[in-house]
Parts: sequence; C-alpha cells; structure tokens
Amino acid sequence: MRRLLILSVLALLVSVPALAQGPSAKVTDLSWMTGRYSSDGLEENWAPPRGGSIASLVRGMDGDGAMNMMEFIVVEEVYFGVGGEGPGSGEVHGCLSGRPASKLPEEPWG
Repeated sequence: MRRLLILSVLALLVSVPALAQGPSAKVTDLSWMTGRYSSDGLEENWAPPRGGSIASLVRGMDGDGAMNMMEFIVVEEVYFGVGGEGPGSGEVHGCLSGRPASKLPEEPWG
C-alpha cells in the first residue's frame, strides 16, 4: 500500500509541470472562421488573422430587413509570464462589443 502511494505521488509530481504548460494557442488556429456567413436575420464577416488578432462585424436584421443589432468582435493572442520571466503559455482571448442598433450614436465617428 505504501509503495502504491509513493508511486502515485511520484507520478503526480512528474505530470503536473507538463500539464501546467498546456498547448500554445495562436489566433492563426482560427483562420477557418475567415469569410462571410449570412442567413435571413444575421450576417457575419470575419477578417483573416493578422497582427496577432482576428476581427468580425456581425449585423442582425429584423423581419423588415432593418438593422436591429450590431457586434464588433476581436480575438487576440495574450501571453502571460510565468514567475515574471518572459512569455508564458499562449492563450487566445476575445473581446465582444455589442449594442442594439437603437443605442448606437447618430455620428459614431465624432
């Protein structure tokens, strides 16, 4: 029994560092999303990955064809340092900004 416990602890100690590193994610892994997708009430346009990010504009339309929703999505690579030393594991994070069309400013550029 004691031998099994020691072997289990050793196996755990060996596997934890390998699990902590994990796979490095890249925005280019999402390049399959590039393109235009549409249905009767929704339209999505995804730009190709560039500069460590991928972006999308999503537009929703009601039954009369009037825009009733708009989203701007940005997914970018973020690197976290481990113990304050250089880049750590790569992770992909997203930022979603969406508002109903009725709440958009009349002059969004200023």
